[in-house]
Amino acid sequence: MPPANIVASGPGMDGLLDGLMRMLISEESEVVITTPTFSYYEISATACGAKPVFVKRNEKFDLDIDRVIAAVNENTKVVFICSPNNPSGNVTAEKELRRLLDSVACLVFVDEAYVEFAGSDIASLVGEYDNLVVGRTFSKAFGLAGLRLGYGIMPAWLKVEYMKAATPFNVSAPAVAAGIAALSDKEHLEASQQMVIEGRKYLQANLPFKVYESQANFILVDVAPYGAKDVCDHLLRRGVIVRDCTSFRDAGNSFIRVTVGTKEQNERVVEGFSTYL
Repeated sequence: MPPANIVASGPGMDGLLDGLMRMLISEESEVVITTPTFSYYEISATACGAKPVFVKRNEKFDLDIDRVIAAVNENTKVVFICSPNNPSGNVTAEKELRRLLDSVACLVFVDEAYVEFAGSDIASLVGEYDNLVVGRTFSKAFGLAGLRLGYGIMPAWLKVEYMKAATPFNVSAPAVAAGIAALSDKEHLEASQQMVIEGRKYLQANLPFKVYESQANFILVDVAPYGAKDVCDHLLRRGVIVRDCTSFRDAGNSFIRVTVGTKEQNERVVEGFSTYL
């Protein structure tokens, strides 16, 4: 992707979202958010005065693109799609994203924070669509969460407008240096990707609850008929920290997100879940 389509952002991808919201949102604006998903879309949009319109994913956490399209109206400024989705880990197919992009005039923001763990990405579509923005971060696969470095891939016309709304000096020199170093260390990235792929398979095969297919560095576990809080508390007493997904809008109270770790950590996770039963 040429530099004319890329803009660095800080703090992290959140800074990119905030800049876009300041640029796009006005009175009467709406945004479409597919739930359950990353909560910051709602936080950033409502802070600027937008009305969030929620479209719930199906029981497999896939998108019904027809329902997403139907939720868009003349006041809609952005549709947010997280792919791989947080907390479910599933990817929205390119053909579905193309159908959405072809059907709406507003911006479509695709959050690819976890894309390095997936088998595909849609950044190349920015060259085809004037209403597509792809958000990326160094916080996940590159392990630089504390340095808060992200970037956006967007049409050249939008980059010009975005730079007018973005806060100046929002990327620190240490973050830039770390980002350059991370991009040059392909061996470490590939090793991390392989560890995650193997760990996902192990957890999916060995956890005693329903596990959803994931293309992220985490998996979503449904512990029904038990409650997520009780299982999380049980795991915490055994030194295992996981994410209770009850706080995700429309997620219900039986889902837990588990980050893939080392072989030893994954085995400890399986042991912790197994001892709950």
